[in-house]
Amino acid sequence: MKKILFATHENLELTAVSKAMFLDVADYLESELNYKTIIFSAAENKKITGRHFKFERKTQGKIDFQSILASIKAFFVFRQALKDVDLVVFRSYPSMALFSLIVKLKKKKIVFDTRGLFFDELVDSGKVSLRWSKFFDFIERNLLKISSTIICVTNYQKSHYVEKYKLDPNNFLVIPNGAKKVPVHDDKSNNEDAISLCYLGSLVKWHAPELVCGFCVELEKRDIKFKLDVITKDTNGAHKYFSRLQSVKIYSHDYRNRPIRFDYGFCFIQGGVSKDVCYPVKFNEYVASGTKVLALDNVLEVNKIIRKYDLGIVLKGKNIKEIVDQFLLSLRTTNTELNPLPYELTFDFQLSQYASVLENIFKDKVCSGTY
Repeated sequence: MKKILFATHENLELTAVSKAMFLDVADYLESELNYKTIIFSAAENKKITGRHFKFERKTQGKIDFQSILASIKAFFVFRQALKDVDLVVFRSYPSMALFSLIVKLKKKKIVFDTRGLFFDELVDSGKVSLRWSKFFDFIERNLLKISSTIICVTNYQKSHYVEKYKLDPNNFLVIPNGAKKVPVHDDKSNNEDAISLCYLGSLVKWHAPELVCGFCVELEKRDIKFKLDVITKDTNGAHKYFSRLQSVKIYSHDYRNRPIRFDYGFCFIQGGVSKDVCYPVKFNEYVASGTKVLALDNVLEVNKIIRKYDLGIVLKGKNIKEIVDQFLLSLRTTNTELNPLPYELTFDFQLSQYASVLENIFKDKVCSGTY
């Protein structure tokens, strides 16, 4: 029986995306495909229970002395988790950067599930200076080179790596963030009195909460009747953005496992190259729920899929009034019936791709692929 270590720097209890896209994959491989899986992740306190190795990390999403100290301590927990494994799957850059060297020294194979362009995100978000870019490029190039397979979320991300670093495209596999096919928990669509809108997820600036709020304010100015549901764990932060709207409801909800159908869901993304090639988790979750997606024209993969399957409206430009003009014009022509979630965007497809990756690696076959 092959033994696989799934490693992440994140606290799975605080990061729903990681838990869904990472822990659920490991559970599937163990229960359905007879792999032995070990989980390594952060937690409030260090704890080793069964197959789950948790290292202590009190901070989340920060780069400070406390986080660095926690990472150093985590190294010793990781060494315990690494014992006797055949392969390590790293989710995202931080875990890969921190622990991949020891994995390589022990001559174990690595799957690097990037989930985006982490270093570019740091620069785009202003967390680190642009002058660090060359140093990050050096690290990134080497992390990619030591990996048996690199998983990207979009074809554009794969192309970015291949062209930037002149790497072999056969070492890459594209697996988008798939959504589960589960029954709709509630249906708030097709209300004749008001358009039902949804903002789903965190309030980080590249999800454009200010732009979404401005969009809704403009709808109010034009006397367009709508109801906005803001579904997020950060309800306090959401009130700061959205409480000035007349018809808004702010709450937390397990949208992935209990989807709600709305007329339209906001999937606005802002940022540099890191966001141009991204694939938001909420995009597929909207589609799986039967919700049409409102997207800006800067995210290439999202735009391509919306147009290919008629899954929503792509809005061009940055001026709020122009964006709202396009939305209102599209309301008259957009098909209200949503096409079903294509198989290649489902979580089942994501699981099947992971299974293929591991099978090919253990058989020493090429793992290249796309969707």
